[in-house]
Amino acid sequence: MEKIRIGEKELEALRRDARTNPLKRARINLHQSPEDIIQEMVIALCKGSYICPHRQRNKEKSYSLIEGEMIVAFFNDLGRCTRSIRMGRERDRDPVVYRFASDEWHTVISLSETVIYVETTSGPYRPEETEFVSWGPNPEDDVQREAFLASFCEAVERGSL
Repeated sequence: MEKIRIGEKELEALRRDARTNPLKRARINLHQSPEDIIQEMVIALCKGSYICPHRQRNKEKSYSLIEGEMIVAFFNDLGRCTRSIRMGRERDRDPVVYRFASDEWHTVISLSETVIYVETTSGPYRPEETEFVSWGPNPEDDVQREAFLASFCEAVERGSL
């Protein structure tokens, strides 16, 4: 039995929703409830959207790229980027699927005007199990947020990420 079907019409609506959302992102949940053992979402993330670096202990997570390019950045406890994975279809060496243990501080940064990807993680979803960094920019502070994102985009351009 078919539960959810996503085609170009739904992706276009997702892109439009992300462009008009103040947070510059939108998603379609593929799971039915926070209690599901698999939590799966199709996410559209516009350039300039900020997702505070976070982690979930004892969870697995994967990103499967549908379109665009993005960086998955990992950090130590002091906020230093320890590694990053560039995902995209533009270069042969970039993965389009990436799976990792989500107990490391991490975030996603769009390199495209809009990136669309599927995020899958083990459930059930418990908001209290997600920890957010104390050293990240205040999401309400445009200057801090834009400086944080710009530093990654500049590092990508220099080839240092």
